[in-house]
Amino acid sequence: MTLLKKSLIQLSARLNAAHPVQRRQAKQFRAIAENGTKRAVPEDVTVRQAVRGSRYGRRGEVMYLSVSDAHFLIGGLPFCGQSRTIYGRLPESLLRRGLRPDLEKMGRCPAGGYLRFTTDSKNIDIRMTLLDIMEFPHMPPTGATGADVYVGNGEGLFWYGCFTPEKLLPAAIRIDMAFQTSEKRDIYVYFPLFAEIGHIVVGLDSDAVLFTPGRENPQKPIAVYGSSITQGCACSRAGLAYTALLSRMLETDVYNFGFSGAARGEPFLARLLAGLDISALVMEYDHNASVDELMRTHETFYRMIRKRQPGLPIVLLSRLSGGLSVPRQEASDRSAIIRKTFESAVARGDRNIYFIDGGSALPDVTRSDFFVDGKHPNDRGMAAIASLLFEILARIEDKVPPARVQ
Repeated sequence: MTLLKKSLIQLSARLNAAHPVQRRQAKQFRAIAENGTKRAVPEDVTVRQAVRGSRYGRRGEVMYLSVSDAHFLIGGLPFCGQSRTIYGRLPESLLRRGLRPDLEKMGRCPAGGYLRFTTDSKNIDIRMTLLDIMEFPHMPPTGATGADVYVGNGEGLFWYGCFTPEKLLPAAIRIDMAFQTSEKRDIYVYFPLFAEIGHIVVGLDSDAVLFTPGRENPQKPIAVYGSSITQGCACSRAGLAYTALLSRMLETDVYNFGFSGAARGEPFLARLLAGLDISALVMEYDHNASVDELMRTHETFYRMIRKRQPGLPIVLLSRLSGGLSVPRQEASDRSAIIRKTFESAVARGDRNIYFIDGGSALPDVTRSDFFVDGKHPNDRGMAAIASLLFEILARIEDKVPPARVQ
């Protein structure tokens, strides 16, 4: 990234952070979070009724609403409204303690988060301001900073398009959707994986209907803790990150706690994860920690979570890129550390622990075909990880005893 471009992004962040809509939306979400209760399920309303008293404007027959309205659901972000940035993944209570800059920066990215609503509007105009943008030589802008849109029509969920920032000053994404007919549709917008969102407003036809949001899946969410691979690097768009794929496969939220370059098994993150109301946890942090760090932290990290949640299914995953990202011997040493955590747990009677040996998950001859740079999965690699986890999480649902999955 050039110095000029970086300066423009920083200036844009200051402008967007001071935007009155940003401040108002932050206040609304903070009030919702502090209330400590779920919002009442709203009735179907016309957009004109929903925007009464709203100050978010209109353009012709399109009226704009804040996504803090109860007709909009923010999924995949358990601390939405509780962070310094509205759509961050780490709570303010943790940020106040002071974190490493790399971890705090990645925690501001809304990876795994999405916006969902149901409407029959023929025209949909979503405006999303950004406070920070990250670029990588091994990942396209559609994946790093794009908002990925899917549409459901009762028969399934179909990809609509991926939208990237139109400009840098101020940095913003505009999602402009148009349909030929007025039909009830579910709209899903996956948030950018490596960008910080300021605020979001949604424009709809004034005579359109905003329907009561569909019930959230009764199954508790799944959480995944890991590296840049879990955050989504280097898929081509947010909806193809393995956590997003897994969420659609299981039809439940997957909390993405992947922190690019910053996942080292810190105890405070173990405590954070242990406090979540989830149905399963996946530990994938065999990348940023050195071999010594992994040896010191891996079993301790697991034990901290197990102490707080004795019956929580926990899946341990070792890297799939051995022989490419690191020499085979190092990959084997790392896998042995993770396997030891698994075997020690089973020896102590843990019946809710699972291990996936990533080193044997892909064919050696074509292993490189699953990665962009020998380390970060491409779309094919992301799909392979999602399939591995789907297989074992389905086994967990069937109450299969602990096992090492090849």
